Amino acid sequence: FEQAGFEIVWTNEFDKDFAKLHAAGITSWRKSQGNGIKAEIFNTKSITEISSKEILTEAFPQGKPEDFGIIGGPPCQDFSMNGSRKGFKGDRGKLTIIFFDKILEMEPTFFVMENVTGLIKSKSNKEFLIKLLNRVNKRYYIDYKTLNALDFGVPQFRERLFFIGIRKDKIVDEVLNFSSG
Repeated sequence: FEQAGFEIVWTNEFDKDFAKLHAAGITSWRKSQGNGIKAEIFNTKSITEISSKEILTEAFPQGKPEDFGIIGGPPCQDFSMNGSRKGFKGDRGKLTIIFFDKILEMEPTFFVMENVTGLIKSKSNKEFLIKLLNRVNKRYYIDYKTLNALDFGVPQFRERLFFIGIRKDKIVDEVLNFSSG
């Protein structure tokens, strides 16, 4: 997203060690791209302890902009074929529900969510996911696709699901503006 010109204004990671590793890795990558801005994780509380209002205030101290996006990947261990397989009932699986709740509360222009394919390979996970997406689908056009890291030059077979949502009123507004302009 940074390579495409998006500015990252807020990040969250509960695991402090991972937060340090992520910040160091992104900082190193930025330096290799000629960007000296140090990366940081802005909030290290559990997403269960952060209100949508707190996120918006931290991310946008001058007020919520008209257009912004949310990009995330809730923990996947409860959906992974090698994980606990607790699905949405697991402590980490519940965070996917919270991710979508935050989308509905904060109403970003778009969102992208990444997760493991176990989210749709298990019948019970897929059925619950469809119910979740139906809630979000009232306000967003949603699509998803399975991508493999091998197809992007990473020497590893690693399939991941990517969900993309665009707020319906933004699409309608843009189509109307284009056709009348």
